[in-house]
Amino acid sequence: MVCIRTVTASLSLCYEDDLAAVGKKIKETATFLAFAKNKLHEATSLDVQTVRISFNPLGEWVNLSGKRSSVLERICLVDSILEKEGVAFASVGPITDTKHIGLAKEIVCKTKILNLSVALDKCITNSSSSLAVCLEAAQAVKDIAHESSGGLGNFRFCVTSCVKSGVPFF
Repeated sequence: MVCIRTVTASLSLCYEDDLAAVGKKIKETATFLAFAKNKLHEATSLDVQTVRISFNPLGEWVNLSGKRSSVLERICLVDSILEKEGVAFASVGPITDTKHIGLAKEIVCKTKILNLSVALDKCITNSSSSLAVCLEAAQAVKDIAHESSGGLGNFRFCVTSCVKSGVPFF
């Protein structure tokens, strides 16, 4: 059976967005995706398997330098808004700073909808050892495997290197 795998909409959030604004943006995007899914089905008779939202990188809409509990609270609230609006899959742009790789495990284990990645090539700088960055990312993968139900959290987390912008993957 032929079907349309997914319809994805990009949504940019920013620091200034309070939760009401985030909720409104997600609701509008989810409404658009439902409309697009129905129109595609009407026009082609093909089923659309999923709809998804792709966000800009976390560091652009969450103060990652803030108190860890506040960071996780905001991320978990966004995840719950996505769930409430019926969005089953959402990705956030990559973590690009070594000091935030450790958040990956907590985000994956505390959320249901959000998928994320670490871009190794962006984390490795003149002041950071490539081996240390790789080991930290590997530790996140290992921790997610051990702490998520059945180790399945790693289906929502990946580590990349040298992947250019615009390359589609989920």
